[in-house]
Amino acid sequence: MEPILASQKLITKGKEYSYLSSWLGACMFLTTGKRWRSRRRMLTPAFHFQILENFFDVFNDQSRQLIKELEAAAASPADDGSVNVYKILTQCALDIICDSSMGRQVRKREETSGYLHSINRITQLTMERSLRPWLDNDVIFNLTALGRENQRCVKVLHDFTNQVIQDRKKMLNNNNLIDTTISDHEKIEENSSKRRLAFLDLLIQASENGEKLSDDDIREEVDTFMFAGHDTTATAMSWFLYCIAKNPDEQKLLFDEVDEIFEHSDRQCTPQDAANLKYLDCCIKETLRMYPSIPGVMRTITEETEIGGYVLPAGLSVALLIYGMHRNPNVYPDPDVFKPERFLPEQSASRHPYAFIPFSAGPRNCIGNFLLAV
Repeated sequence: MEPILASQKLITKGKEYSYLSSWLGACMFLTTGKRWRSRRRMLTPAFHFQILENFFDVFNDQSRQLIKELEAAAASPADDGSVNVYKILTQCALDIICDSSMGRQVRKREETSGYLHSINRITQLTMERSLRPWLDNDVIFNLTALGRENQRCVKVLHDFTNQVIQDRKKMLNNNNLIDTTISDHEKIEENSSKRRLAFLDLLIQASENGEKLSDDDIREEVDTFMFAGHDTTATAMSWFLYCIAKNPDEQKLLFDEVDEIFEHSDRQCTPQDAANLKYLDCCIKETLRMYPSIPGVMRTITEETEIGGYVLPAGLSVALLIYGMHRNPNVYPDPDVFKPERFLPEQSASRHPYAFIPFSAGPRNCIGNFLLAV
């Protein structure tokens, strides 16, 4: 995988991603070349680690709300005694994205129910389309029942995102923050804990003169970030709870670490606490090894490339299966067993850097890679 993912030339996503273009347009996730490089440079400052610390109150508030909802769900399980946590975690992740990165609190669940339903459905439609080669053509696809449903989902998603953007623009204008730049972030925090520079603010500022980003450009990036930011996170959290529930010995070690740091109190979690939760970090990484939120990525080979004695011709579509590589027994003995200690420094230091890539790797890795890993 390294020769492809680390390449500065092989940065074109697979054709299969184009099925999302009616929703995500020419966003950074789908585009390539100069447009991608320019957009990546512009957005990278919004993902600086220090910005993460400014939203810990959001994480704490939403975590407390999550606990209440999990307790309520556990008190009213399904007939077989089970609780499906995915829906609850998805809502939590979306609330955090809207509250922090989009600068807009979303409290009313009716606001987001249609959005979440449309996201789930549009991803299903994309998979169904990929299994029907005769629907590859956009014109033909749009004439089918699946295509018409796809268009309805896109409208719901665009309407929701446009509302998020307009609400934030209005708030920025009301608070005279429209001229704030990324370097002013600390000053804003000193003035008010509620006046933060969100990811969306950076996009709005870049669009002020209409030269860098149009309204459609903003919506495309917001759509992408809201989708990728909440869906993959909810998936990771769900698998994490599954792994911890299935492994009581590791669960006890994790609880012991939490109790040691918080001393059985219910105080707020701080950035320093997060840094000290070493075993929790190992558990999260082991979860992402076994169940990466993105099990594989696609690349189009744009120029003839030789890898391991094989020549890959230009135009070839290549699938890079992260899920399979993470379970390579030559790298991870007993790969189907949950062993968080694999990620202790003494065990992971000598491991190949591309043996664990839940956020992909190279120039086209997840822009929030470091923040998510932390």
